[in-house]
Amino acid sequence: MATINPDRLQQDKRARACRSPGAAGRATICRVQTPVFHIALAVDDLVRARAFYRDVLRCTERAHNSGDGFAVLNFHDAQLVLVEAPEHVDATRDDPNAEPYRHFGMILDWEAWQQLASDLADQGVPFRIAPNIKEHQGIGRVGNLFIADPAGNCLEFKSYQDPTKIL
Repeated sequence: MATINPDRLQQDKRARACRSPGAAGRATICRVQTPVFHIALAVDDLVRARAFYRDVLRCTERAHNSGDGFAVLNFHDAQLVLVEAPEHVDATRDDPNAEPYRHFGMILDWEAWQQLASDLADQGVPFRIAPNIKEHQGIGRVGNLFIADPAGNCLEFKSYQDPTKIL
C-alpha cells in the first residue's frame, strides 16, 4: 500500500505539471491529480439553487462547465453539480428535529467551521440542526450543523477539533 506524504500534498493540493517525452521527442505536459470529491444534487429551481450556493455558501460557479439545466460549482475544493430535475427532488421533508438521514457532508477545519456557523447565522440561514459541539469518546470534540438548500437537500458541515481523528 502506498503512503501519502502530507508535505507533498501541501506543496500541490490539486495537480502538478510534469514533463514526459511526447511524440517526436517533444516534451508534453501531463497532470497528476489528487482525488477530488464530486456530488450531483437534484434541484427543483436551478436559479434559486445557484443563488443559494453562490450567495449563501460563497461557492464559485464554473460557468464554462455549466449548461442548460445544470450548474457546476466549486464547493470547498470539491465539485458540486446542481441538476434541474424537479421529479427527483424529495417531496417529503424529514422531521425537522431529527438528523436528516439523506444528506451529504463536508468536513472543515475547526476555525473554518466556526466561521461558517457564524456567517450562516449572520445571514439568517435557517438551521436544520443548529451548530453544536459534542464530546465523542476516543475522538474528542466534534462540531456539526445542518442546513438545507432551497430544494430541501440537506448539507452537513462538520469539524473535528483533532483532525487526526477524521479517518
